[in-house]
Amino acid sequence: MADETKAKAPEAMKEEPAKAPAAEAKPEAKKEAPTAKAAAPKEGAPAGAGAAGAATPAVAKRTAAEKAARQALKHRARNRAVASGLKTFITKAERLIVAKDLNAAGIAVEQALRALDRAAKKGIIHPNNAARRKSRLMHKLNIGKVSASKN
Repeated sequence: MADETKAKAPEAMKEEPAKAPAAEAKPEAKKEAPTAKAAAPKEGAPAGAGAAGAATPAVAKRTAAEKAARQALKHRARNRAVASGLKTFITKAERLIVAKDLNAAGIAVEQALRALDRAAKKGIIHPNNAARRKSRLMHKLNIGKVSASKN
């Protein structure tokens, strides 16, 4: 019996090296797969960051993650609308100041200041960003008033 097992053992060794090249071929196939995935966005990357520029977000694995993704889309839409309106108020106020229509400019500046405060309160912009913009806008208005009073 011992002779039979010894005789089988070398045969098994001969078969294993024959299998080894086939096993080595599999890692090569695995190496090719990550390069194909390299074009796809990473998990932490924002939606639409893929090489093809697809705007489809990654599929969430948990229901909580799915809900968070839905909320993020809603918040992003709201934040973009508020930020856009904010820019409109500021631009309108600056144009009125340049046009030396100071009564209308004062009203427009008040609207812009309220919009800046609201955006900071909601977290759309940082409070320091709001304060800096308000300061610059008031400075422009005050300079406009001084230049108008000199004329």
